Amino acid sequence: MDIVSNSIELPFEILRAIFLLSLTLAYPTEAASFHKYVLEPSYKKEPLSYTHVCRWWRAVALAVPELWMAVSGTRDWVGYTSPGVLRIWMEHAHNSLTMRDIGRAIHPSQALHLHLGNPPSTMEKYTPRTVKVLKHFWNQITLCRSLSLTLDLYLIPHFYDLIKDKNNLPAMPLLEDVELVFISRPAGFSAQGNAIISWLKSLPALRRLRWLYTRRIIKSSPRVFLGNLPFEKLDTLSLTCAMPFKVALCYIGRCTSATTVHINNLETFNPSAFELHQFDQPILELPNLRSLTLEGGEDPSLALSYLTLPGLKHLKVIKLMQRGPMDGREFEAFFRRSGCSLKKLHLEDGDIPSDSMVSFLATPEVQKIKELILVGL
Repeated sequence: MDIVSNSIELPFEILRAIFLLSLTLAYPTEAASFHKYVLEPSYKKEPLSYTHVCRWWRAVALAVPELWMAVSGTRDWVGYTSPGVLRIWMEHAHNSLTMRDIGRAIHPSQALHLHLGNPPSTMEKYTPRTVKVLKHFWNQITLCRSLSLTLDLYLIPHFYDLIKDKNNLPAMPLLEDVELVFISRPAGFSAQGNAIISWLKSLPALRRLRWLYTRRIIKSSPRVFLGNLPFEKLDTLSLTCAMPFKVALCYIGRCTSATTVHINNLETFNPSAFELHQFDQPILELPNLRSLTLEGGEDPSLALSYLTLPGLKHLKVIKLMQRGPMDGREFEAFFRRSGCSLKKLHLEDGDIPSDSMVSFLATPEVQKIKELILVGL
């Protein structure tokens, strides 16, 4: 039996299933915040290799959008991924998402998921390459549903040039997930960062946002006004930057539609009774919030004193400084006020637990939680 000939003549649906299965098994994946992206697009690997077997395989491969939808433009270790290969990939992705061949309509959920991460060497060395990758992505941005970019002082100005002129921006009706990781910043980053925020506000479908400063620049406090971010329209927010306690509470309070909020590097303090009395902050109620993560500061759990979250199912609190244990009384008051039924509670504290925390962990409400993770307690 000629196995190759028989496989070439397989019907569309069977060959499609084989292509999708082999792609899943053959590729390692890089998990970004919201999606997994195919790595190392190469002529020698699936799905590009399918297009060189015969006309039928090529026709089937180009008629299966799922093969082309998710791609990483990050250079791999062995150098297979080049801007030229990525350009061919993006052309196939465009054709696959817009064609009507073989009588199959395009499903509305099919769109591009594009990822440009941190390459395995210095960004400076790869700057010409990453600029080309960014342009290839931008040429198909109209078909993009999620975009994940790692930006440094060399790439930020090029991204700024793409989005600064609002009158010439391409339509982005599908773009709902955006992940921006800043690993360094150029001179003039204040204006560039604020322009990026204006661009985010202009996206009609934006629902999920991750804005992250790495440790390299987080202490330099970039002068970008994050208060202009479109908090009210987001379903999911992940924010990693140095934030004063009251500012962070303001941002959380504006997430009125969000189901998931992650605040990292929250600057908190251990206030005296007088300081708490002077701290004029109303209690915020967010009935839609299901998952909350608070990281940083001397006691990030202090934020719970100003929140009422009746629908909360997952709570994670990580204290990064060892300057006294978290106060269990804040947790007890929060649960009593919110009346939420947690499914998962994750607490991390390097200090010896306080008596109040021990008492809180012994309460019936905590005993009912299905998944309880305690680190350092």
